[in-house]
Amino acid sequence: MSISNHNPEQLHKEIYAKTPRKLAFSQNAGYEPWRAELKDKLAELLGMSRFPDTAAVPEVIVISLEEHPDFKEIRFEFESEPGYFAPCHLLIPKKGKAPYPAVVCLQGHNSGMHLSLERFKYEEDSHYIPHMLEWFEMQDLAGLIAPRKLLVVAGREDDIFPIKDTESCFGGIAGIYAKAGYEENCRLVIGEGEHRFYPDEAWPVFTEMSGWGVRG
Repeated sequence: MSISNHNPEQLHKEIYAKTPRKLAFSQNAGYEPWRAELKDKLAELLGMSRFPDTAAVPEVIVISLEEHPDFKEIRFEFESEPGYFAPCHLLIPKKGKAPYPAVVCLQGHNSGMHLSLERFKYEEDSHYIPHMLEWFEMQDLAGLIAPRKLLVVAGREDDIFPIKDTESCFGGIAGIYAKAGYEENCRLVIGEGEHRFYPDEAWPVFTEMSGWGVRG
């Protein structure tokens, strides 16, 4: 008589081990053809084909405008798809000379948006792309960012994304960047703590990589 498996984590490991990633990056493959194929597959899995090729510019609704010592904050929202309004915060620095470099900070996990704005709020959500495992892994997905610059921030004591696995994943990312000819454009920063963002460690590296001088 077989023993029932009541451990979902163990089952996930078994599924992961026996599932081949059909579009996993290989150093023997050409970077550009692989990137194009992976980009098309990602769009397919995300259901992007159901969206029109040319979408109308959405109406922007301004919610509030606040003045802070170092920046002006405009809170607004737009209807990203019928029935759903995406909340946004536009922060415009008061120092320096316009036009300013722009950073789009996409948030959708845990309290990320509030931490980025230094407003603490805690909530949890889940996210997964159906059938992704059959085609590619996270390091392959991150490879689509190349040749643009990529900074990965992790915690050494992270119990959600163990540092050993994060370093292994980043090794795959670095290999893709190297194949594309932009090895210097990706970096890994490790903070001495749990699952969170590490501004003191990350921002100096961001400043170095971007050359923007966002602090100081």
